[in-house]
Amino acid sequence: MEHRWSVREPHQCSVIVDCPRSGLAAAQLRNIGIGGMFVETDQVDLPLNALISVAFTLGRDDN
Repeated sequence: MEHRWSVREPHQCSVIVDCPRSGLAAAQLRNIGIGGMFVETDQVDLPLNALISVAFTLGRDDN
C-alpha cells in the first residue's frame, strides 16, 4: 500500500535524469505530482529516494 500525501497524475514522456551517484541516463516519466514522480530507466539503478535532477521538454497542446 502506498502512502502519498499528494496525488500523482499519469503522464508519459522522455526525460534525462542526472544522479550524482549514477550520472546521466535516458528515462521515461510515468507519473508526476507535487510530491514526486515515478521515473523508469533500463540503463541504471537509481537509489530509492535519491535526490536527482530531471530535464524534460514541455510540449504545446493544440487541442
